[in-house]
Amino acid sequence: MDKMLEHKSTIEPTVSGEIESPVTVASVEFIDPRQPVAVIPILRAGLALAEHASSILPATKTYHLGISRNKETLQPAIYLNKLPEKFADGCKIFVVDPI
Repeated sequence: MDKMLEHKSTIEPTVSGEIESPVTVASVEFIDPRQPVAVIPILRAGLALAEHASSILPATKTYHLGISRNKETLQPAIYLNKLPEKFADGCKIFVVDPI
């Protein structure tokens, strides 16, 4: 199901092209590889979703974010932040976490 959700969320923008297969040449639409895409899994559960996102979008950059719950306040606490200071203009960002 995660592959289906990730595919549906990446439909725009697309570009047209042709792919030559062993049988024939097919006209296809695919995700524009020039658009920057970042995948941010929330550790650790989001790692499996990030792997699937990378198979659909091979030209992605992956950044990691670790969040745990403070046992006293029950508020989220960031224990790992590998995000860049700034994302590229027009970058599509997918934060993946199954919860």
